[in-house]
Amino acid sequence: YAHVIASMGEYPGRYVSINVSPRHFLSDNFADRLLRMLDEAQQDPAQLRIEITEVALIEDAARALRVLRQLRCHGIAALLDDFGTGFSALSYLHRFPISGLKVDRSFVSALEGEGGRQESLALVRAILALAGTLGIETVGEGVETETQRNTLLALGCKCGQGFLLGRPAERRRD
Repeated sequence: YAHVIASMGEYPGRYVSINVSPRHFLSDNFADRLLRMLDEAQQDPAQLRIEITEVALIEDAARALRVLRQLRCHGIAALLDDFGTGFSALSYLHRFPISGLKVDRSFVSALEGEGGRQESLALVRAILALAGTLGIETVGEGVETETQRNTLLALGCKCGQGFLLGRPAERRRD
């Protein structure tokens, strides 16, 4: 994560997201190490968002809650990645300090074409309504076409990621 954190200054006024595996997220001192990297790189923690999956919350709920609270206390937001594909227990949204949901790409890709379009529209609409009611943001994953982008915007999802909007930075191996 160090190279991503070091580059955060290149994006003033924006945030940078990192995917964190459950193994890393639940490792000893994850939050302390992440905060130390931010401090050493002189970067604003509020500019960083971590993306975790539901598995990270299930494996050790007590530890996950402590880590999320510690990170939130320093301004780091957590987004629940691939929402709707796992267990999707609504209790996660109530119990853990989650700032956003990432609508899984499988729902986004099905927003165009005939096969499953209506079902995907209904699911995305429901996810957006739930997030809106809870006051948390949503990000549509895997936006690859203007139709997908426009549909998400029409449904009220203002943030997206995918090849239509930009390519991910190459992973450096330092």
